Amino acid sequence: MSDKKLDFSALDPGIDEIRAERIRQAIAGRAAAGLAARRRAQGSLWGQLSSFRVPVMAAGALVAAASLVVLVSIRPARLASHSSSARATRSQTLLEATGVPRSVAAWMDSPASSSTLLSEDD
Repeated sequence: MSDKKLDFSALDPGIDEIRAERIRQAIAGRAAAGLAARRRAQGSLWGQLSSFRVPVMAAGALVAAASLVVLVSIRPARLASHSSSARATRSQTLLEATGVPRSVAAWMDSPASSSTLLSEDD
């Protein structure tokens, strides 16, 4: 770092107004095509929706992958529960299939759980 002052006089548009105007026009000319395309795309509903295509497809792929993992991990438990002895003794709920303990699943299915969660302590 030095204590020498920088000369910003070349950036002052007031010194050479004709040159500054030429620079402004050149920048506006180069940006005109891109700005016009952006205005056209923003003007239509389908243009706005198409701009979300890639993020929505990525999110959908993540949801599909997560769903596949859950389905593959539940499949062995489902096969075991479809045997004749297991079918006669126990039916499996979605909460139990995802690994929630039976006591917690019973509490979550009971009406007391919603009143416990919604009650306000003074």
